[in-house]
Order: sequence, then structure tokens, then C-alpha cells
Amino acid sequence: MKKFIGFSILFFILLIFTILNSEPSFNDPSPGCDGEGCHSYNSGLITAIPMGNLQIEVTVNNVDQGDKVAGELVDSGGNIVDVIGSTENNPFTLTALSADMYLVNAGSKKPSRDWDSVSVSLTVSSIEETHDERVPNKIKLLGNHPNPFNNITLIKFSLPNQRQIKLLVYNINGQLVRNLAEGSYSGGIHQIMWDGKDDTGKIVASGTYLYQLVSEDKKISRKLIFSK
Repeated sequence: MKKFIGFSILFFILLIFTILNSEPSFNDPSPGCDGEGCHSYNSGLITAIPMGNLQIEVTVNNVDQGDKVAGELVDSGGNIVDVIGSTENNPFTLTALSADMYLVNAGSKKPSRDWDSVSVSLTVSSIEETHDERVPNKIKLLGNHPNPFNNITLIKFSLPNQRQIKLLVYNINGQLVRNLAEGSYSGGIHQIMWDGKDDTGKIVASGTYLYQLVSEDKKISRKLIFSK
């Protein structure tokens, strides 16, 4: 009888653990999800919009109102600086510690276990920059660092005023690999993170790639090297 009761308690604990694990949670001490029980990568699932006070508004798309979502904010050093483990608020807000290049990982359990990852640049507009590069008078693609890279690289560009841009990555055959950024960006210096993945979430092959900044009136391309 005691063995049966002990087994029942253990089964109950395992059941509760499984239920909790089925939530779209980002509570692991390392960024993202890697291993058994992880969600499937779904490019375009989330939208992340920089707000005031170093906050980012995150929306998980294609889920019903009231369904639980989750997300985490990762700085350029790979450190998780904010986590929403599970919430019915959609959109929800993640808060950064300082101006930096951040990676937003977010997802949901319903209608399927999906997640997505986008990069967001947070700048402090009140800080005046006196260096010539920090006061751009024309659109520039300022390079990426590190280069070569095997984990993440930050691609830097400047805009003289607010405009619509795209930041795209191509392989040496001219095939589009990743759409890193698309939308309206304010004038100033911006950084976009690339983690060496294509638009399906797969790590690309080692080699030389072209990244291209596209605006209404200009296209600028530079090379980078990815090495696993």
C-alpha cells in the first residue's frame, strides 16, 4: 500500500512538471531553447517594437486572445536581462538595462509550440554624439563586428533621417539567406544582430556572405565571413 501511495505521489509530481513544462516558458538560465521539448522555430511569429524607457513591446502573432505567451531579452553579450515566463498579456513588455543591441526570443504553446527570434537596437536619443560618424549626413553601412564571426555579429549602419530600410544577407550565389530588418528607422546609428541563421532558423554554412542595406534611393553591400 505504501509503495502504491509513493508511486502515485511520484506520478502526480511528474504530471505537474509536464504540465508546467508545456507552457511557453523562457526560464532557462541560457538564451533560447535547445534540446528535447523545445518549440519549433517559426520565422515571422513575433513583432518587437522599441518603446521609451529602454522597453520593448513584444507581440506574438497568430495566437488567440487569452492564450499564454512568453519571451526573453538577451543582450549582445549573450546575457538574459529580462524574462516573461508565461503571460496572457499579448503584447507584453520586456525591459533592457541600457542602450545595446538585443535579441528578443518569444513564443507560444497554442495553436502549436512555436517560437521566433528578432534583433532590436535600443539607443538613448538624449546622448549627444560629437564624432563625425555619430552625426551622419548620409546613409552609410559601417561594417560588422566581429568579422569573421562564429556566434553573433553586429552590423552597424547610419541614417541621416527617418526612412524605410531593409537589411538583407545573401550568399555568394546571390540567394537571399536572411531578412534581418525591415521597416522605418530613425536618423542616427543603428546596430542589427545576426546569429548566423537563415530565415528558417537553420545555421548557415561557413563561408563568405554579403549583407546589403537597402533604402528608397540607395543600396550598399559589404562582405562578412561566417566560420563555425
